[in-house]
Parts: sequence; structure tokens; C-alpha cells
Amino acid sequence: MAVSGNTPPERGRGPGSRFAEAIVRGRRIVVLLTLALTVAAVPGALRLRVNADFVTYLSADNPVVRAYHYVAKVFGGNETGVVLLTAPDVYRPDVLALIDSLTVAYESIDGVAYATSLANTLDFAATEWGVEVGRLIRRGAIPTAPSELDALRQRISVNPRLVGNLVSPDGTVAAIQLRLATDTAAGQVATLGTVERVIQTTADLVDGPMRATPVAAHFGGMPFLMYQIALQITENMVLLVPLIVTLLVVVLYVGLRHWSGVLYPLLVVVVSSVVVLGVMGLLGLSIDLLSGLVPIVLIVLGSADGIHFMKRYHERRGQGEAADAAAAATYREIRTPLVLTTITTMIAFGSLAISDVAIIRQFGLLTALGLLAALVVTLTLLPALAAFGVGAPRPERTAGRSTLMGGISRLVTRAPGRVLAMGGVGVAIVGLGSVLIVKSVDWTLCLQQGSPPHRAELLLRDKLGGSLPVQLLARGDVLDPAVLVSMRRLERRMEALTTVSQSQSVAGLLAEMNAALNGRYAVPETVAGVANLWFLVEDEPAVGQLVVPGAPGKALVHARVADWETRSIRDAVSGIDAWLDEHRMMFALDERTVDDVMAARVRQAKIEQLATELAWEFTGRGAAAPASTGEVARRFVEWQPDSTARSTVERALDDYLVSEEVEAALPPRAARELAQRLAASAGVQGPDSSAAAAAIRGVMSRLAPLDRGALALSLARVLDEAVGSRRVADAVAALAEDAPDVTRDSVLHRNVRGILWEAHAPLFVFGRGAAERWGLDVRDGTGEVPVQFARAGLASVLERMEAELLPTQIQSVLLTLLIVVLLLAVIFRSPIAGIVMVLPLTATIVVNFGAMGYLSLGLDSFTAMVASIAIGLGVDYAIHFTHRFRREVVRGGGSRARALQETLQTSGVAILVNAVSVGLGFLVLLAATCQHIRRFGGLTSLAMLVAGSFTLLLLPALYVQLRPRFVEPRAPRSGPSGEREPRRVP
Repeated sequence: MAVSGNTPPERGRGPGSRFAEAIVRGRRIVVLLTLALTVAAVPGALRLRVNADFVTYLSADNPVVRAYHYVAKVFGGNETGVVLLTAPDVYRPDVLALIDSLTVAYESIDGVAYATSLANTLDFAATEWGVEVGRLIRRGAIPTAPSELDALRQRISVNPRLVGNLVSPDGTVAAIQLRLATDTAAGQVATLGTVERVIQTTADLVDGPMRATPVAAHFGGMPFLMYQIALQITENMVLLVPLIVTLLVVVLYVGLRHWSGVLYPLLVVVVSSVVVLGVMGLLGLSIDLLSGLVPIVLIVLGSADGIHFMKRYHERRGQGEAADAAAAATYREIRTPLVLTTITTMIAFGSLAISDVAIIRQFGLLTALGLLAALVVTLTLLPALAAFGVGAPRPERTAGRSTLMGGISRLVTRAPGRVLAMGGVGVAIVGLGSVLIVKSVDWTLCLQQGSPPHRAELLLRDKLGGSLPVQLLARGDVLDPAVLVSMRRLERRMEALTTVSQSQSVAGLLAEMNAALNGRYAVPETVAGVANLWFLVEDEPAVGQLVVPGAPGKALVHARVADWETRSIRDAVSGIDAWLDEHRMMFALDERTVDDVMAARVRQAKIEQLATELAWEFTGRGAAAPASTGEVARRFVEWQPDSTARSTVERALDDYLVSEEVEAALPPRAARELAQRLAASAGVQGPDSSAAAAAIRGVMSRLAPLDRGALALSLARVLDEAVGSRRVADAVAALAEDAPDVTRDSVLHRNVRGILWEAHAPLFVFGRGAAERWGLDVRDGTGEVPVQFARAGLASVLERMEAELLPTQIQSVLLTLLIVVLLLAVIFRSPIAGIVMVLPLTATIVVNFGAMGYLSLGLDSFTAMVASIAIGLGVDYAIHFTHRFRREVVRGGGSRARALQETLQTSGVAILVNAVSVGLGFLVLLAATCQHIRRFGGLTSLAMLVAGSFTLLLLPALYVQLRPRFVEPRAPRSGPSGEREPRRVP
């Protein structure tokens, strides 16, 4: 049929008609303006960068996010990556040489702050002058002899700082830990660039010259995880957009049978997507895991308006109307339903803005903006293009009747109560699955299952205790012995948590040095003792990861969570928080300076604390704490030397007094007498240097004061060592009666002895909780330790994100339902309308959560959004169905059976097609590399199909069974076409 561009358009009286006519008349201007707007948005879209940093997914003003960035600023970065080298045995010369070469190469990469491996890790050894600080493997001196390699293996196996951290217990995996300098102006872009250089450097060396041992490299930890996710975001867009566009083209062609029905709706989604991306670039936003889905969602949803427009436009052209008249009339006819359905969908996505999770909030607002843009383009560009009349379709044939819809109509008309009952039972059965939903999800699901990064994360879990860092920032004089003792206690508490391991701090480092020097795996008791050890390591680069260099007022306690599952993270954080609550304030008392009443209270508190720490140590080593732990702690605290112990002390003093190390030589008789006097006066702590000086003066009054003072100091030390050794040995022997592992496990033995040595010291460090329980008088701040602990690691960020997810998503769903109910009540001028029409949507939500429970899908940032989205999209079906049903009730003279039949044969078919097409569109997300996106796509697809089905079954059954007044015939009036229409139908 020929099309005349001069045929005058059908005129109406309202502003909508005048607007339609203006668009048709100025169609060239509309097209040019749309083109100009699209071109103007392109530069902003091209400026977009990918953001895979989980920390930015929470609001920047969140306390845990601020703490995270503070640590990065103070310590020059807090992103830790791990390069894993797997081999049949890493204790081979060629593998050790490769580790050494990689470590050197990494340290030269711009952006790598420090690399730690077996090749450069610190090592401490006792010498005749004290303790020597060196490297486990001297650079350029890789051991090659079997005896040397066996000695290295044995040395590492008894050092928890190394085994399970830098090498797996079975010796098949070696780790090189990389601290990246992330506190840069370039931010995450610099981090990703550094990761690329690390990966390339690794490939060059691992795939280099042939070596006897096969070695494979894997990359784990947050920087590499971010890098892989950034790649996947891009890959998803490159893969999914063409797939969905192809699907849309097929659907459009099958549904509209004309190239204009394919091209014009595609133009809607192209323009709206480019505009949204341009706005993102203009606002300085980035593409993350969720916002990367915005163009995909707009393709699925934004084309719907164009489909409705072109479908009705083709119908009018097929009836012989001119292009400009058909374009204007189509605009007038579908404007209201398109605006209403767009508003409801925007409400659903806009409600996500109340979330505290930044990526959810951004996704909701951007999608709502895109839907608004799609509506505007549909109502401007499409009428303008259609008015040109290029490629008019052939006259359409009379549509056939749907057998499926006819069957539904008969079923609902004859047995509405049965339909509702069966539907209710089905919803209830499926909904029971919601009790199985867990608020736990593995964040590594962001990786493609079976991909190299995913395998690296699993390797880290199995061999090295995981890769997710948990950090606690200590502020205060971190070289104060009391502060160091509290840090060691915190390390033990974290190790006792089932999901936490590999704790490290400067306190543990100094304890290791003290063990090499004095045989005590405990921090030195005195400020001088700490200072002597600190002097040896303060300039070591590795120590800069634990303490702020040059100003030891801030320190980190590091540990690792076993996996990235939110349940593990939650358990770790809650366990640490319990300790922090107990130790919000720290105090220290010298047992030798308190009165008898206070001393008794201190002893009781000390027994409780010692028993708790011993139990933590056993748990941390994977052993059950012996039942006698509490009794051993009591006997240790109340221990007094017996005659056997005094004899042991006397021998130790006598040996020292006749040795070459003694400061002043004494006659044998005087030495024996002095040893006897000091041993006889020895108590739990033994006499201090003043008491020792008095005893010396009583035996050798002619000894020079300087010699007497020096000798007194040494004797006090020897006496304390002898008393403490016997006291500790008695406790270890008592524990070994119930727990033989204390003596068989060298690490457990060393750690238990360290706890006992700390308890032996007169300095008692305790938290506010212990002070309140045992009535320790610290109300005036007596003995307060100037230190504060705060969580600061990535685990804290993820825990806070998970904690804030459920409440805000519940609020989002309830807010969406409330707004939709109110909106429907206003549209259909009946409060009952809003309630009745959301019942199928409520049933859809119940089915959605039930399916999640049965499928063991955790509630995360992606799956939690499905309910709100289902409401926004599903209510469109209810609006279209009810709008048509009311009209058919009037036209049929009040016959609900006829109205239902006609509604299902017209709007019902459209709803079914729409639900299937949208469901298929979201189903395409199953092809995404990210498992989170797959779950989101699958659940949303299911929700759309369920919402469409419930609209076609439950909603008409409700109307037939309840006979609500808002669908009754109203006073009729004549419409523009002369047919009778209900006065109050929107």
C-alpha cells in the first residue's frame, strides 16, 4: 500500500495529542537532536574504567572502609597478593633458585612494595654474642647438598611463621607474598597494571630455561582476584551483549515480521545505553560487577516499550492509515500504559538506592535512569522515525485464537477457588525452601569455576590457610612490653578461631628472636629487653609490614581467613570482636607492688586468663585442650618452690658464680654461701636485684659497689631463669599427662612454654572485662596500657557489606511493595486494587526465595535484588491485564467470563510473550563467566516466568472469586473512536 507523507494526522484535544503532532511535524529535528545527544554522550562512555575493588562496593564513609584506606595510607598499601609455585618438592635446588630469581625480579617491579619468600625471609640464630639476624637462605647461596636441604626442611617445619605461610606443610607449594603499593593517585588502575607486570615477569622466568623439576605458577589474593574480575567484567559485556542483541533481533522479527520492528526498538536500547554510560563517565563512575549489567538489562527491558509501539503502529499501517497519522495515533494510544509501566519498573530499581552497598545503589539508580531514557526515546524518536513511513508492512491477517489461553479461561471461570487453593498450596510448598536460605556466599564465585584464578584460591585454602587478609590496627607504644603481650594474646585468640590462621605481628617476631636468644618464645619482660631486640630488626624492610617505620606508634596484627565465604568471614570477625569487646581498655599491674587483697584478685584473674590462653593454643594447633588445663593454670599461678626446686635453683646459681661469665670472682666458699642464701629466699618471682645486692653485701662486704651492682643484676636474672624454668617445666609435665602432644609437637611445646613464661612474669596484662569480673581496682586509670585495637582488613569490609545487605534489601522489597500498592490504588482509584494486584507478586517473591533455599543459593548482593526487580517487572503484567479486563467487562455488559476470555486472548498472549522474552533475555546471563551473574540471571528469569504465570492464573481467579468492585462497569462515556469505554479506566 502506498504511503502518503502528506496525510494529515489524527488530531486530539489534549496536550498529548499536540505533543504527538509536534513530534511528527518536527521529526527531522527530533532525529537530529537524538543523534546529537547520543554523540555527545560517547566521550563520557569512552572514559569509563572497570572497577573490581570490593572495598569501593561499600560507601566510602563507612568506618571499616575508612579504616581500610587509613592502613593503606600509613603502611604504603594493604593489598597482598600471592604467587604460588607448585612442584613435586620445592626443597630442590632448581626450585629454590627459581624462588630466589622471582623474588628479586618482583622487588624491581614498580608498584611492588615488598616481596617475601623463602629466599629473603628473616631468620634468627643464637650466637655467643647474642642473636644474629639474617636470611633463611643467603642470596646466591642456594643449598644443593642433600644434608643441607634436609636441614633447611627441618628448620622450616618447626617455624609457624614459615610453614603454612611461605611453604605448604607437605612441601609441594611455595608462596611468594607481594605487598602492592596501592596508595597512589592512580588507585586501582595502578594496582591492575602492577599485577599485569607480575604475571608477565612470572611467565618469563617460569617458562624460561629448562629445569629438572616441573614448576607451575598460580596467582591468588585480592590484587589478582581484582585483576581477573576486571577482565571478566569486560568479557561479560563483550560476550553477553551480542548474545542478547541476537536474541532480541530474533524475537523482534518473529513478533513484528518487519525490519523496522527490529531496527527501531534496537535504536531505543542503543541510545538509552549510550546515554547512561555517558552520564556514568561524566559523573566519574566506573563499571563494576553490577553496573556492567546495566546495558544488558536495558537491552532486555528497554526494548519492551519500542516493541509495544511498533506492534500497534504496524497494526494501524496494516489498516491503511498514513505513516504520520499512524505514528501520532499510536503515541496517543500507548503513552499512558507505557508511562505507568515504566514508572513501576523504575520504582523497583530505584528502591535499591536505600542499600548501604554502593554497587547495589548505583546499579538501581543507573538502571532506573536508563529505563527513563528508553521511555523518552520511545515516545520521541520512534514516532519521528515512524512518521517517515519508510518500509510500510503488509496488511496483517486476523490473529488466531490461543488454545492455551482458552483452556486457562475455562479453568478459571469454572473453578476459581480450586485454582487459588492449588496455587496457594504450591506456593506454600515451594516457599518452605526459604528457611534453607543461608546468608553465606563464597565471594570467589565472582570467578569462573575451574578457571586458573579459581584454582589458585582453592590451592591457597587447601595448602596455605587461605588468602583473605584480616588485619587489626594497634595504636599506642607498640614496643611497650604490656602492648606486645596483648598483641601476642590477640594472635592466639585468632589462631583458635576455626576459620583463621597464620597470625603475625611484631610481638610474634620479637618472641621468635627471644626464643633464639633465651629459649623463651615470649616477648621480653622489660622495656630494655624489647629495645635490644628491636634495634636488630627495626631497619628490615619486612618489619615495615608490621610496624610503621621510624615511628613505632602503629602496628598491624595480620592473619588469614580460610576462605572467602561470608559465613567464615562472619565467624572470624565475630570471634575477634568478642576479644576486642573484652579488651576495649587494657591494664597492666606488677604483682609485686599490690596489696594482699589485690594480689588475691590478680591471682584469680590470672588463673582464668592462663587457662583460656592454653585452651586457645591447643585449639589453634588442632588439638583438644586437656581437661586438666584449669587445674594446671591454678597450680602454676599458686606455685611455690619446694626443696627440690630450691636445690635446682641453688645449683644454677652456684654454676654461674664459678663460671667465667661471672662479673666478680668470689671464693668458692663465699659463692656457695651466696647461692644458698638466694635459693632459700627464692619465691615465685625470686628476689630482685636490690635483694640480691643485699645478699652479696652480707657475704662479700668488701666487694666494690660497681661489681656488686653488676653481679646483683646477673644473679637476679639467673635466679629468675632457674625459678621460671622449674615452674614452667612442672606445668608442661602436668599438661603432658593428659595431652602427650605437648611434648611430641615441637611447635605446640614451644608455644605452651611461651604462654607459661609470659604468665611467670610479674607484669600482669588484662582487659577491661577481667577487671570488671574480678574487681581489679583500675577505676582511676591505674596501670592503663596506652593501646587501642581496631579491625582494618578486607575481611572486615566484606563482613560489613554482608551484615548490611539483608536489612536494606528487606527494606527495599517492602518499600517497593508499598509504593506499588499505593500507585495501583491511585491508578485504579481503589485501595483494594493495590492489595489484590500485588498478591501474585508476593507469591512470586515467596517462590523466588523458596527456590533459592532448595537450590542452596546464598543471599548475596546479586540474588538479594531479584525480589525487588520481580515486583517492578511483574506489576507491569498486572497493570496490562487489569486495564484490558476492565474494558472487556464494560464491553461485555458485565460478563466476567467473556471479559476474561477476551483479555486472555489479547493482553494474556502479550503478557505471556513478554514474560518469555524477558525471561529468555535474563537467561542469557547463564553464559556469563561470573557465577554470581549466572545466579542473578537464572533467578530473575525464573521470577519473570513465575510472575507472568501467576498473572494469568491467580489474578483472574481472584477477580472471578472475589468480584472486587474496582473491575465492575463504571458509567460509560464515548471514547475518541466512538466506542463506549469505562469512564475511570486509565
